[in-house]
Amino acid sequence: MRISTKGRYGLRAMIDLALHQKDGYISLMSIANRQDLSMNYLENIFSSLKKAGLVVATAGLQGGYRLADEPGRITLQSILTALEGSLSVGGPGHTSEKTRFEDFLKREVWDPIDQNLDSLLKDVTLSDMLLEIGGQGLAQDCAAL
Repeated sequence: MRISTKGRYGLRAMIDLALHQKDGYISLMSIANRQDLSMNYLENIFSSLKKAGLVVATAGLQGGYRLADEPGRITLQSILTALEGSLSVGGPGHTSEKTRFEDFLKREVWDPIDQNLDSLLKDVTLSDMLLEIGGQGLAQDCAAL
């Protein structure tokens, strides 16, 4: 499995949003400036995040985005699934003429990897990430993601 640029940038943007949540609604321009990201790319990312119910938006002069829930309730799994779709390393299963070897690989290799990855991503929240990285200097640290 490879996380795309959309997933990596989206994760950076969500961490940035969590860091600044006390400031109210955050403009995409301010996130773009802090994270050195393209506004057009962020618009696409936030469209997916809004559709998944992870952020809420308001229009107008004081408009922008904010988290739809507490950072401790938003997992890496929910963010990456919203931006990447399926996170399975094994890919979609074959529906016809599955060989014993393919069945073995799915059962003994791909499924356990998927289960471990899913468990890890469900266990890590935005709040965990903020605590791990430390709130101070987070905007600079996010650029390394």
